[in-house]
This record gives sequence, structure tokens and C-alpha cells, in this order.
Amino acid sequence: MKRFHITAIFILLCAAFLLYSYNSGYGYDAVEYLVIGRSLLDGYDLFHFSPSKSPGIFYLVAGFLYLWPDAGHVAISVLITSIFAAVVAFTFLFVGRTHGRTAAVISAAIVAASCFFMEMNFLETEALVFLCALPALPALRSGLRTRRLYPFLLAGCWIGCAIFFKTVGLFYAVGAAAFIAFWNRFKNRLPFSATVSQVLACGAGIVMCAPILLYAFTGQLRDYVHWTYIFPLMHYPSDTFFLGKLYTKLGWFFLLLLLTFALSFHRRVRSVLQMSCYPGIALTLGLAALLALFKNQASHYVFPAAGFLAIFMGIVISAAFSASPFMKRSAASFLVLAALAVPASVALYRPSALKRFIKIADYSAESEAGMRIREIVGENDRALFFSHPVLYWASHRYPNIPYINFHVHFSQGLRSDPDMLRRALEDPALVLVEFDPGYPQVRDPRFLDDPQLAGALGEFTEQLRATFEPVDIGVPKHRFWRRKNGRG
Repeated sequence: MKRFHITAIFILLCAAFLLYSYNSGYGYDAVEYLVIGRSLLDGYDLFHFSPSKSPGIFYLVAGFLYLWPDAGHVAISVLITSIFAAVVAFTFLFVGRTHGRTAAVISAAIVAASCFFMEMNFLETEALVFLCALPALPALRSGLRTRRLYPFLLAGCWIGCAIFFKTVGLFYAVGAAAFIAFWNRFKNRLPFSATVSQVLACGAGIVMCAPILLYAFTGQLRDYVHWTYIFPLMHYPSDTFFLGKLYTKLGWFFLLLLLTFALSFHRRVRSVLQMSCYPGIALTLGLAALLALFKNQASHYVFPAAGFLAIFMGIVISAAFSASPFMKRSAASFLVLAALAVPASVALYRPSALKRFIKIADYSAESEAGMRIREIVGENDRALFFSHPVLYWASHRYPNIPYINFHVHFSQGLRSDPDMLRRALEDPALVLVEFDPGYPQVRDPRFLDDPQLAGALGEFTEQLRATFEPVDIGVPKHRFWRRKNGRG
């Protein structure tokens, strides 16, 4: 495939992804990143609203909003598409430098398809995690080939940057250590303990310690450690709510991965792979990142693994094309089979998602809701929205509790502070509440099964009815309440 054709296809892919992202809306998680990122520009500190992710995504959003203050759906879609373009382009470049254009095209194509199916059309952290860790691949290869230690230091730094966007980046360190152990045992007899300490302690450790020192200096170390490491690793519950959707939506990906494994066992393909440590490193990093699925099976959890597994698949399939006529036909058949599985995955999961390629979404109701809310809630007033945090983003208003959305971290906070919602209603700065007592949209699926949490929500409902009254502000599908004394 010629460079012109590759460039043209890449531009068309980015255009399609931009449209797909715009028509998808913000997404639930992304609104938290947007609201907290904007709050940094409004004078709040990072941990005022209990962020559910590592700090990197919030600083990225704050920087973007500083440059584009009036960012809406178009601007955010441009940001998301820029991340998509970087992920696909750098995958192509890194693989192409060592394994040729065919392997690079296949790897980049699988990564691009994964972005469409793994929710990277929303502003999610996983694409940034993979993007930060991707340069660790050539760094590890350089260290293993030259037996020098500084490339491992560099690889560790890149992995540390990935961790700054999401703690799942820690699995990359596990994968890197595992592959180095394998290489030390069967290949170059590297000084195993020295290389591991270089990768983990000196590289990733330095990058991880930089924010620790910063937050220790500003008195926020406890909040940083809790929300970045303790909460996601210790307090976020494991579940299987999305398991069924995972394997219907991503069936094509796992099918292609299994078929690629079958190709890799062929003698001539295996001999090609043994000459390069790239596919082994990519496979190990990808498999290690799949450990995140033991916590949650939402499709975006797969992407940090999928990026590196796509590189492994691209290199293996490319090697099969050059191994023998039979292997070439097998590899081509496997690609066709996986391509046919793509529409099957769409049909099994959500056929309506295809409409995102043929329509232009209308977000005027969202803007109208923001304007209506601002008419009631002044800049120094507060609001409380239960159904969706997009109302905070649209209205540029903030809650008087330290949570933007009502997910697992809110449940944990309410357990430790049962009077939080009562105090929120008593706060005179709170002038507007959006809440439907018949359908409390708390996103923690276990919330109402906890007697303490259900009781706290019941008390909140009673107090809300006693001190607030329903009000129609012209925003359909939402039930609003205003103080009975008429303030606001």
C-alpha cells in the first residue's frame, strides 16, 4: 500500500471518528473530567470534587479549556479525535520502523477499529494510558538488544506517565518485568534484578514520585494517594455487569486474537518472531493489562491491552503473509473472518450505533437547559443534579457536595459521612435540586441494596419535600426542586 493511500485512508478514518464521537455525546465518565477540569480554572483544587481517576486527565482537560474556553461538543470531539489520530499514527510509526509497512498497517487498523468498539469515541483515559506507554516498547527493545540500562529507565518513565492517567498503567510494569524475566532466563542472561529495579524503581518510580512530592508540598498527599491508588485498587468493587456485553461487542477482537495465536505456532512464523522481541513485549504488556477486567468488564477497560495486542497481531499476521503461500492464504482468511465478525458484533450489541455515522446530533436542548439553570442559580449559588452530571457542564454551576456524579465513590463517601446530603439541603447556597424520588438515578448498582445508603437517601427525599418545592424550569425529562422560601 502506497504512502498516499495510507494517508488518505487515515484522514477518512479521522473524519469518520470525529463524526462518530460528536454524535455519541459526552458520555457519563467524560462529564466528570470536563467539570473537574474546568473547576481547576475556576479556582478549585483538584480534590475538591473527589476525582475518580488519576490526575492526568483533569490537567489535560484544564489545559484544553484554557486554550478553548467555550468548548462544546465540537471542540471536545476534536480533542478526542486528536487522541485517536495520535494513537493510530504512533502505532503505525513504531511498528513500521522495525517490522515494515504491512505489519504497521495491520496493527494500526486493529487499533483504529478498537477505538470505535471500545468507547474511545468518548473522552476516556485508556487511550491516553496506551499512548503514554507506547514509547516504552522501543525503549524496552533497545535495552534488551544493547544490554544497557538507561533504555529501561526511559521505559519506566513512560509507564509512569501512563499511571499518571490511570492506575491500570501499573499492569504494564508487571508485564515489562515478566518479559524481562523471560528474556533473562532464555536469551541474553541479563542482570535481572538490576534491570527490573531500573524499569520499576528508577523509571516509573521517579515519575510516580514527582506528583507525590508536589501534593505533599501542598498538603494534598492523603487525597492524592487515596483517589489515585487506594480507592481504585482497594475500594472499587469487582463485578461482572458488563461481561455479556464485552464478548458480544468485542467478539471480533477476541476471535482475531485467538486466530493470531494459531498462526504464531507455525514453525516459519515462530522463527521470524524469535528474531524480534517486539511481538513478545507487546503480547506480555497486553496480557498484563487484561488483568483490569477482573475489576470491571466495560469495553473501554480492554483498550490499554488491545493497543499492544494489536501490535502483536499485526506483526504475527505480517510474518504469516511472508512465511509460505499456505500461511498467506490462512492469514488472509483469518482477516476476512474477523472483518465479517465486526458487523456481527454490531448486530449483537447495538445496531443503532450505526446511526452515529449518518446523522448530526442536535444538542440545543442541552444548551437550553444550561441557560435555564443559570437563570435560577447564580455564580455563587449551588445546585445538586442527580440524573446526569452533564447539567453541571451545561450550566457551568457546581454542587455543594464533593462529588460530581453519584457512582461508587459517592457511595463510599456517604457511608463515611451519613449526614452529607442533609447538610447539603440545609446549605442556603443550594437553590436548585434535580431529583426524581420515584427514580433516584444513583449509578452505583449496589446502592439501594445497602440499608445505610438507602436510609440516607430516604431521609434526603423527606427533607427535600419538606424544604423544597417542585418547579418547572422548562427542561423536560428532569424534575427540579426550589426552596420554599422562594430563593432563586
